[in-house]
Amino acid sequence: MLRSLVGSEMCIRDRFGPEAKKIPALLSKESWQAAGDADSVMVVVDAARGMCHELEFVMEELRKSELKGRLVLNKADLLRGAQRERLLVLADQIYDQSIFTNGCFMTSALKGQHVEELEEELSASAIVGQAWEFDPETLSTSSLDKTISETVREKVYRRLHQELPYSSFVQVEQVKRSEETGHVTARVKLFVNNSRQVKMVVGRDGTVIKGIRDQARRDLERILNNSVNLHISVVSG
Repeated sequence: MLRSLVGSEMCIRDRFGPEAKKIPALLSKESWQAAGDADSVMVVVDAARGMCHELEFVMEELRKSELKGRLVLNKADLLRGAQRERLLVLADQIYDQSIFTNGCFMTSALKGQHVEELEEELSASAIVGQAWEFDPETLSTSSLDKTISETVREKVYRRLHQELPYSSFVQVEQVKRSEETGHVTARVKLFVNNSRQVKMVVGRDGTVIKGIRDQARRDLERILNNSVNLHISVVSG
């Protein structure tokens, strides 16, 4: 995602987080390599969930990689009243000065609480004098096909990371975008190794693939800021 503020440009890439420990090694390796190439790393924690083994894994990987960044406790609005102390205890528990160097931001992305302050902090830390790489109206660095394939692939592995081998892959067959409304229609094929895996991905009465499709469609609508009609077929090849 690209975000242009007055005098600065930010390219924000959403990588695998708590699921990183469970995702196949190659996919997880890509995420850590992308984090290492970034100018800054932002660890976004579900404040309502709190500390967990997956978060401990992410923080340990950050230490090993000697990566530093910002700590964001999102969904902070869910911890109100007497629960507010839990939020402060969590911040103290997670905050590690060997990783986090720019304080802790307590936000609610849903309600927009303290999001503007976080954007201002990111904007202020932009590299001075570096030429802008993208047009201010551009919302993403990825082509539409790549955005769709990566989104579908992510949802597949989040749902079936233990059962489905990494050898499966996603192919975008057709994408149409209305010039008038911006509505996107996409047809995607998910290739797996054999008929047994087809049945596993489709699920009883199609429940599994429908869940993957709906999650991917919601993410794409958020990314593209428009309605999306997504068709996914599963084939063995």
